[in-house]
Amino acid sequence: MSTRREKLRQETHQEILDTARQQIAEEGAAALSLRAIAREMGMTAPAIYRYFENRDALVTALILEAYASFGIALETHTPQGTANEDFIALGMAYRAWARKHPEQYQLIFGTPIPGYQAPEEETIPAARKTLLVLVAAIEALRETGNLNPQPEYAQLPESIAAAMEQFGEIASSIYLATLLWSKLHGLVSLELNNHLRYLVGDSEAFYKQELQAMLRQLGLLG
Repeated sequence: MSTRREKLRQETHQEILDTARQQIAEEGAAALSLRAIAREMGMTAPAIYRYFENRDALVTALILEAYASFGIALETHTPQGTANEDFIALGMAYRAWARKHPEQYQLIFGTPIPGYQAPEEETIPAARKTLLVLVAAIEALRETGNLNPQPEYAQLPESIAAAMEQFGEIASSIYLATLLWSKLHGLVSLELNNHLRYLVGDSEAFYKQELQAMLRQLGLLG
C-alpha cells in the first residue's frame, strides 16, 4: 500500500513529465530544461534534481513513456473481422497515435536531440516491443498460410541475412515488419510536418490507400 509521501512523489514525478512534454510542444525537445520546468511547477531547481539527476535522465523517461503509450495504442487497436481488415486497423492505429501525440512521436522517431545519447539498454528493448506487435500479426498470418509476399520480399536479402540470423525463425517476419514500419513512418512523418496536405488533399484517404498497397506488396493483404 502506497504511503501519502510515496503517492505525492509519484504525482510530482508525473507532473514533471507532463510539464516537460508541454515544454517540448512549445519550444522543441532541444530546449528542454529542468530549471525551466522547476520554475513552471513552482519548485526549486535542487528539488527537481531529486527526481531526475539531469536533462538526459528526463529525456530517457519521456522516451520510455512514449514507447509505452505507442505500444498500448497498437496492442489495443480495435480488432476487425478478418486478418486482412485487422492489419488495416493496426496501420490506422499507428497514424492515429502519431496525430494525437505528435511531440511524443517526434521524440522517439524524429530528429535526435543535440547532446543526448540514449541508453540503449533501456530504449532498444522498448522500441523492439512496439515492433513486435507488427511481427506478431505477421506471424499469425504465416501460421494460417495467408502470408504471400511478392517474390522480392519472399526471402531475406543476402545483404542482411547474416545480421538477422540472431532472430531465428521469426527473422523473415521481423524483416517484413521493419519494411512496413519504415513505410508507415515515412507517410506519417510527412503528414505531421505538413508536407502532404497541399499535395493530396485528404491525408487520411491517401494514407489508407497507400497502406493497403503496402500490405498487398508485402503479402499481408489479400
